[in-house]
Amino acid sequence: MRTEDLLAAIATGLWRWDSVSGAVTYDAEAARLVGLPAEAVTLPEAAARACFHPADWLEVKAIVELAVAEGTLAEARLRIVDEKGTVLRTVRTRSRPIARGGDDGYYLLGTLQEVPDPLPGTSAGGPPITGDWRRNREAFLLDAGRALAEAMSTAEVLRVAAGLSMPGFSRTGSRSSVSRASGSR
Repeated sequence: MRTEDLLAAIATGLWRWDSVSGAVTYDAEAARLVGLPAEAVTLPEAAARACFHPADWLEVKAIVELAVAEGTLAEARLRIVDEKGTVLRTVRTRSRPIARGGDDGYYLLGTLQEVPDPLPGTSAGGPPITGDWRRNREAFLLDAGRALAEAMSTAEVLRVAAGLSMPGFSRTGSRSSVSRASGSR
């Protein structure tokens, strides 16, 4: 079985974005997922952007910029909309920026997969879009850095460090542990 056949069988599409030309290429499954005819296509960035909810497009742009800067994966959930702005479905994208070589541009290579709607009577399900976690992490690092910089002794540094809890790893899920540690001198 070919890779393309396997991905289509699990309803996962492939896409590529060229940061220099702005061209976005979808395979047949990715095109179907974004509301286009199920055939491979290359679109200008503006046409590709029109398939996504505007707020999600802005979010994913920020996530991609951070992934490029950090050399990590970019992951997000995006709402697919029709020409009237009606949400058709939600997809999850995971992608990696790859240097183009010779210039400052990159290719963003990734997958698209539909996120199922929550069952009636259940919560929305799933964590919020990845950018929320990344923003929480950035806020945590800024707060932790400030708290550590304000510590006046080794004992205070150890007390602050002992109270740090990375977002998503604490029982409360908040970054209040840094605020408590820095404010309880």
